[in-house]
Amino acid sequence: MSHVTRTFMLLVFLVLPLIVLSVVGHPAHAICVADGAAGVLECFTTAYAQRDIEAFSQLLASDFVFVSIGPLRQMDQDRAAELETIGRIFASPAVESMSLSFDPAFDVVPGGEPGTWKLDNLKATLSLRATASGQAGPKDYSVTVRMSLYVRQVASPTPHFEVFREEDYQPE
Repeated sequence: MSHVTRTFMLLVFLVLPLIVLSVVGHPAHAICVADGAAGVLECFTTAYAQRDIEAFSQLLASDFVFVSIGPLRQMDQDRAAELETIGRIFASPAVESMSLSFDPAFDVVPGGEPGTWKLDNLKATLSLRATASGQAGPKDYSVTVRMSLYVRQVASPTPHFEVFREEDYQPE
């Protein structure tokens, strides 16, 4: 194979994909395109079921904050910390499967700014099948929390929804 041929193949197989990725950007599935703010719940459900950290990261706004409210320890977490936490769960070899579901009864409240909403009185259930350290086989785990999600619609480059605040309410 000539030097010119090798150089051309190197260009095609290594450089061209980088150029395509820079033009195309994130995969289309990762952006939450939904019919209304409540559609963001389906995007969350899909990201969890597929353990897709890219899709999950696209759901969180750059100014995202997680807040745990209640009588126990108050916890605030920014976007980077939330992605790290969820990324560890998604990537854990101990977790065989997971699902996130939302009770269908909740309120959609218009936010204080145009194009924002609060999905209030949500009841979310996270279910995992995992093998804990030292455990002989997998076990099913489930936790249900009451929460609110603050959602905004973003107009460009493709109209989509993102979550800029999550509030989880601790049991009293």
